[in-house]
Amino acid sequence: MKLKDASFNISDGRTTVPLRLEPEDAVFVVFRKKAVTSSLTLTKPVETQLAVINGSWNVSFQPDRGAPPHIVMDKLISWSENADPGIKYFSGTGSYTQNIQVPGDWFKKDLQIWLDLEL
Repeated sequence: MKLKDASFNISDGRTTVPLRLEPEDAVFVVFRKKAVTSSLTLTKPVETQLAVINGSWNVSFQPDRGAPPHIVMDKLISWSENADPGIKYFSGTGSYTQNIQVPGDWFKKDLQIWLDLEL
């Protein structure tokens, strides 16, 4: 989690910063300067599913590590589930590519696009 600003409330000499952390998350809360107001409430971001990416993925592996240089996967699965021992036990970097067409309005200023691979 990386926040530029966070909601907070200052009351009775205490500052409360509500945070929601997932398992194994950690954050540092740094107060750089005195707050101008006694509270700030940020709106929760709205998540909207824009598309589902279907189709095969091209996967390239680092050379000379036992995996083939390139494979096509019909769907995303863990390498440990692959029948090829070179992929199943591969230790290194794999690069996934798939071309998709998206409308230009997905790339507006101050918007973020998250890719959920559901693995």
